[in-house]
Amino acid sequence: MQKITYVILANLGGPNKKGEVRNFLFNLFNDKYIIPLPKIPRFLLAHLISFFRAKKSQKEYDKMGGFSPILINTQKQQSLLQKALGNNFKVLIAMSYSPPFMHEVFSQIKAEEINKVILLPLYPQYSITTTKSSAAKFCKTASKYNIQTIDIIPYFFENPKYIASCTRKILNEITKFNDKSKPMVILFSAHGIPKDFVQKWNDPYEQQINKTAFLITQNLKKEGIIFEEKVCFQSRVGPKEWLKPYIQTIIPEYMGYNMIVFPIAFVSEHLETLVELDHQYKELANDCNVYEYRRAETPSECPLFIECLKEEVLRKS
Repeated sequence: MQKITYVILANLGGPNKKGEVRNFLFNLFNDKYIIPLPKIPRFLLAHLISFFRAKKSQKEYDKMGGFSPILINTQKQQSLLQKALGNNFKVLIAMSYSPPFMHEVFSQIKAEEINKVILLPLYPQYSITTTKSSAAKFCKTASKYNIQTIDIIPYFFENPKYIASCTRKILNEITKFNDKSKPMVILFSAHGIPKDFVQKWNDPYEQQINKTAFLITQNLKKEGIIFEEKVCFQSRVGPKEWLKPYIQTIIPEYMGYNMIVFPIAFVSEHLETLVELDHQYKELANDCNVYEYRRAETPSECPLFIECLKEEVLRKS
């Protein structure tokens, strides 16, 4: 019998249809890697947050049709990666906070067919809040199914093909500016995390975000592009101080500039790109007299990005 290497693409998840927002928010805030409290107070707090945030969040999702496109987008990546890897591999999807969950995915894996099971979190940079959380679920579920031949791809932010795919997306937007004589700034916008996560647990996320921006910047300079650049953070929730600078404090500094915002920590389109960056911060840029605001796409289905994922899987095979 031919042995199969299973590849599990892991992502955050999101409401797959209208009416699932509260459940998604509860699952998110009940994660000990998101809210590091003991089980019972975390459970109660997650219920409170999801109850009070659900209505507001639903309005944001309504701007995208009422649900998150993240599962659909990940399914497209799954199909392309499956084609790239071939028949000795089987690519599956597991979401952290919405179906399909990790335990549902492992129920599809046939123990007698396993060569190895590889977790590939679709987070370019490692963070406790994302990669470690997914890895913990993966290891716990694999243990329940008595599967020991497992491996984890912790990050891929330095992969040259990933960097090239990001560079290409930015270059695509640069060509679209109406007046190319204006000065240009590129904002590398990453989803924020609480600052104390970095300080208490030595989370490498911020460091890896900065390295990713540096590598992309080097590629752009090789193309002869002249620009300013800034790393910033978005999507802050709650009263805690998060990684700074916040994007809303940076945009007003660039009146009269051509501005490109690149979502440096995302590999597919969802709420944070399609609503936050495409609408909320575009409006802010217009109010601050940014000359022209453009948002570069995520790597998504870019062939270079799929090749990056293929390379990372083959290294672990």
